[in-house]
Amino acid sequence: MSIGRIDWIIGHVPPCKTLADVGCDHGIVGGRCLMYGLAKYVHFIDISQPSLDKAKGWIPKAFAPNIDFTCQDGLGDFTCDCAVIAGMGGLETISILSKAAHLPQKLVLQPMRNQPDVRRWLVNSGYGIVSDEMALFADKYYDLIVAELGKGQTQLTDLQFEFGIGNLRGDSGAFFEYLEEKKQTLEEIMKQTNDSGVKARYDLLCAAVENILEEMA
Repeated sequence: MSIGRIDWIIGHVPPCKTLADVGCDHGIVGGRCLMYGLAKYVHFIDISQPSLDKAKGWIPKAFAPNIDFTCQDGLGDFTCDCAVIAGMGGLETISILSKAAHLPQKLVLQPMRNQPDVRRWLVNSGYGIVSDEMALFADKYYDLIVAELGKGQTQLTDLQFEFGIGNLRGDSGAFFEYLEEKKQTLEEIMKQTNDSGVKARYDLLCAAVENILEEMA
């Protein structure tokens, strides 16, 4: 995970007493949240013991009373105010949250795929979308969704489920670039095929562009 992307994620983590860094890898996100004072205690969770060992190796020993490391798949029985789940597929993210014994009040999610499914699961589970935006790092687009139980936007249109409320407001310049790139790709495909699915996706992208232009007018 690039430094820019890590800083982007950390910049959306709300201050909390207890943070769970799920799928923490080397623990950069959780460790920095602790050092920056965003979290008073951090649960580092990963299915890879070698990754957890690397996290243990770089986090200053002064923080030892404020951290624990657990090798497991998902949140399990942990209780936390906020959980960060970044770099996993959307369906895997949903699975982790669905199996959690205690849902966190706040979530910072960066799903790599199936973002619309994640948004629908959040709303159906009582979360509101606080922010939802796209950014570009190393020529790859990423979505970041911040949600909170009982707060934020809970009524979303089909277009908002598909692309995210912040993106459709024009909050992200990267999202507009993403739309234009995808449109150009589909335009080339449509020159060679009459596939109705391709045309439907193209129309959806055009609707997103129109939505942004209306919001910015």
